[in-house]
Amino acid sequence: MLILSNCSNKKKNIEEEETIITALLPAIIDSTCMDLRIYEFRLPVPKSVYDKNNKFIRFDYSNLAKDSIIYKGRLDSLNKDTSTLYVQFNPILKDVDEKYKQELFYHFKIKEEKERPRNETLTIPYQNIKTKKKFKLQISSKMPKINKADGVFSNYGSSFSGSFSISRIYFDMERNFGVLTVGYFCGTRCGEGFTIFIKKVSDKWIIDEIVNTWIA
Repeated sequence: MLILSNCSNKKKNIEEEETIITALLPAIIDSTCMDLRIYEFRLPVPKSVYDKNNKFIRFDYSNLAKDSIIYKGRLDSLNKDTSTLYVQFNPILKDVDEKYKQELFYHFKIKEEKERPRNETLTIPYQNIKTKKKFKLQISSKMPKINKADGVFSNYGSSFSGSFSISRIYFDMERNFGVLTVGYFCGTRCGEGFTIFIKKVSDKWIIDEIVNTWIA
């Protein structure tokens, strides 16, 4: 009976974790992924002027006002654009790294617990995740191999906008608090990592804080 009870509890916990991730992922994606067209579209700067010996003389501001108007118009157009942006995603989630597990107790100021066995990988039904805004998840195996995220894939008819990964949730023993990590990669030396703290309020899981932990 004990074995059956343990199996039942494990299944229940996994189903709960899947439900939490499915519910919170749209908000997490909106907070961590970016429209690469905007990210790569830089604010205009004055041109550098050099003499015939390649020595810097001054900055040329003559076209800056005009370039700024063009920039603002283009930026406004991109912000209003509703084209779908595909984000590469692996639905097989791994356990949280040990160093982030300790952050759970520090962040929520709860009693630290003894180390527990690592969680197995978890495959979530990503088809059930309804993303907001313009981002759409695309499973990694169905997307072309890439070296950097600067292309437009004709297979999808919209811009590719990076690669997104998420860990499993590490809960406290009472399962009232949790922590997970997210990585967003947009190309060579381009990306960010986040630690996400979640908590249960009135039987509903919410995001307590998203902390930027690294940037490339």
